[in-house]
Amino acid sequence: GVNMDALLELTFFRAVKGALKDAQLPMLASTFFSSVLLPARPPGTEVNVKKTRWKKFGAFLAHMQAQGALTYAEREGVATLTGVNRDHEGYRACMLDAEERSRLRAA
Repeated sequence: GVNMDALLELTFFRAVKGALKDAQLPMLASTFFSSVLLPARPPGTEVNVKKTRWKKFGAFLAHMQAQGALTYAEREGVATLTGVNRDHEGYRACMLDAEERSRLRAA
């Protein structure tokens, strides 16, 4: 089957590389997930956070912050994405062809 952990990480990097501009930050994590991350998933895949080892998107954000890929803030249970590290190896390793880039930008 699909490695959902790897798919979520890949989709995150596709989303921030292809669709997210720094000017859009800070952004509510829930908005980022539904409006930016989900549309960036590879065609034909389904991202289900409950099937990852993190179970919740907030736990995934904490993991990615620990990896140095992003910064986020949590206040009264509401998480906000505050920054993306565009020098992170996962970000740099994420390859999008021109067609995918324009599709993600349009989403």
